[in-house]
Amino acid sequence: MNFYEQELRRIVGKRFPDAVYVGRACFLPLRGGNRAKLTFATGRIADHYDRLLMTILRPDEGKVDQIAVRFADIFTTRGQNCSASTAPYIWDYGGKVHWYVQPSEKDIAVLGDSVEDYVELFQTPVMRQRAKETPTMTGQSM
Repeated sequence: MNFYEQELRRIVGKRFPDAVYVGRACFLPLRGGNRAKLTFATGRIADHYDRLLMTILRPDEGKVDQIAVRFADIFTTRGQNCSASTAPYIWDYGGKVHWYVQPSEKDIAVLGDSVEDYVELFQTPVMRQRAKETPTMTGQSM
């Protein structure tokens, strides 16, 4: 298991136990036949993976939607340097991959919540049967 797969499992593994991990990507089967693809992505700096890219795929149409969730918008910043706080990001340098500023378990849970909220938009709703409501008799006395 590579570092990327390990971290994707931390984010979605408990919420989506049927996820499929391939290389640096994670695929989530969704109700209604859609799939969500999750990958870490870079922004302005090539080896700094500072966001999670989520793509919704439909088998018959391809890419339906895509959004990037920046770690700086979700994770708590921490003082790594003397002069500034830094949001966690994955640093891939010289074949070594690790978090530059380790996110907390709470940060990972918040990111997992974001994934769950996003993919829920593209799942077929589950039809729930309501219990039959019994009409009430108001204003009548016996």
